[in-house]
Amino acid sequence: MDSHIKTAAKLALAAATLTPTVAVAEQNTTYGWNTDANMRYWYEDGIVQGTYNDPKGVMGYDPELNVFINRGREIFDHASNSWYWLDSINNGAAAHNKEVWIPYIFQDEATPSGGKWVRYDHEGHMIKGWFSIDGRTYFYDHETGAMLKGWHWIDGRRCHFNELTGVMDYNATCDFYNYDNNAAMDSIAYIGYNIRELRNRGTLWNTHYNENMRGILSGVPYGSGCTGLETNWEGKPDIDAFRRRGLVCASYVAYVYFNYFPNVAGIDTSSFIVPQNPKSVDSWLIASRDTVNRGNARFVGFHQDGAGRLHADEPIPAGALFLLSHNGRLAHACVYAGNMNGRNFMYSLGNSKGPEMSSLEGYWQSSYKETLTYIVIPDFIR
Repeated sequence: MDSHIKTAAKLALAAATLTPTVAVAEQNTTYGWNTDANMRYWYEDGIVQGTYNDPKGVMGYDPELNVFINRGREIFDHASNSWYWLDSINNGAAAHNKEVWIPYIFQDEATPSGGKWVRYDHEGHMIKGWFSIDGRTYFYDHETGAMLKGWHWIDGRRCHFNELTGVMDYNATCDFYNYDNNAAMDSIAYIGYNIRELRNRGTLWNTHYNENMRGILSGVPYGSGCTGLETNWEGKPDIDAFRRRGLVCASYVAYVYFNYFPNVAGIDTSSFIVPQNPKSVDSWLIASRDTVNRGNARFVGFHQDGAGRLHADEPIPAGALFLLSHNGRLAHACVYAGNMNGRNFMYSLGNSKGPEMSSLEGYWQSSYKETLTYIVIPDFIR
């Protein structure tokens, strides 16, 4: 069809619908729903709503006509406790089984200011929560109905939705009880530890005492120059500063909890008290106790057997804080990685190799024996 003819046809359609000719209009409806030919229309003061000339409608830009037109209107029906979309393209009929882009702009505004994708089910109700169709899964905000994109905490787990389509990415969805894929593992990879290469070698969940670690280590040395809280101009962890000035075990945990988690992974860790001295293991214990007393973390009971194996009172998620002692004094802080192949692994920094994966049993069995003293699970670890 010639573009001029197509444009003229659309303009004619818009003009024709300024005064909608819906058969149900003859029913003298004052307020509420009426149905005609299986289409539902919403009336206020005897006038069908959601048409092109609805003064309360939402405007949207039509690039072909180069004008803003009334897209329709979102209404709330108290009787059904649901939101509906009155679609101007159908003379104000309620949308069914339809995904709708609702721009945040009204007729008294000149330019759009963002918007939201929402979906309406077979009865026209706005969908909220989980929704799956044709093998794809989405999540719509419980309050606004907006389709979520990017990283979000839902039902106790961190989920990723495609930035463009909103489709849930099962491979990226973070569950701290999924030891092979979570934000704690991502944090050591972000600092430069080559998780991918260890996966390729098939040795990720092995002890690495005799393994060639060339191309694996991060280049962040053991050193007390940084607190782990340093950020660059983008507000992200300053890895260059860490590589110049070094981290110790406690400041590595500070990097994970108060830098990577909130600034990269989008996890709100503000409920956990920042240690007065992030480089001190003793300071971490004080902050942990204070956080537990506030109800924002919990200590977990456990014991280690004669081989150093961990027996905890409950499953421990990746990301939990482990505090270890040497000769009865706190000596080491690390982040739990998970239980794999019969061993309990940790993300830790204890020597010149910098941040690495090591085993709790290995610390027990080494000449500088360290024993687990506290397990702390913050409320942001689920």
